[in-house]
Amino acid sequence: MAVQAKPRITDADLLALGEDVRAEVIDGELMIHMTPNRIDHSFYTQRIGTYLDVFVSARKLGRVFGDMAAYKLEADEEGGIKGSLVPDCSFISYERLPADAPINVIPTVAPDIAIEVISDTETHNDVLQKTTYYLDHGVRIVWHIIPALQEAHTFTAPHRTPTILTLDDMLTGGEVLSGFAVPVRAIFDHADTDLHVEVLKRLMGV
Repeated sequence: MAVQAKPRITDADLLALGEDVRAEVIDGELMIHMTPNRIDHSFYTQRIGTYLDVFVSARKLGRVFGDMAAYKLEADEEGGIKGSLVPDCSFISYERLPADAPINVIPTVAPDIAIEVISDTETHNDVLQKTTYYLDHGVRIVWHIIPALQEAHTFTAPHRTPTILTLDDMLTGGEVLSGFAVPVRAIFDHADTDLHVEVLKRLMGV
């Protein structure tokens, strides 16, 4: 019996799903994620994204994207999408995606930093597989923001064992974003508005 070939997935296929559908491609298979997240997931994604955006915008280093930005990390032999992931938040430098490059596309370059806010329902194996895929395909740093533990775990391509940061530590941009540093506590503490404002001012260079 002949083995039926998988249908080729194109950029147009992903874009045709619409702005409200979050979809990834794993080994040529389309995976649609439509389970709504709790409000805390959105808060932590927005918080770390705001810190990143303020820092990189003030220094004109690149762009920060939210949780609907897909990256085409691997193409098949016919130019279709073999692998595409959608981080909860991401930073891509102007070196990888120039300031004058169009952004109404699915980029074929990996982000410099990919951020995942880890929910209680995600399995350890799935999270690590996704992290490995990011690092194998050009992402320089992966951050896991883990509300259940109030920890941030950082991974880099050369060092796959995570660095575990707790509330008293600082999350930094390493060699990718030199000078970026925020207290882990500021990511998770939604009540301390004074700390939030202080961090924003520092990131803006005020």
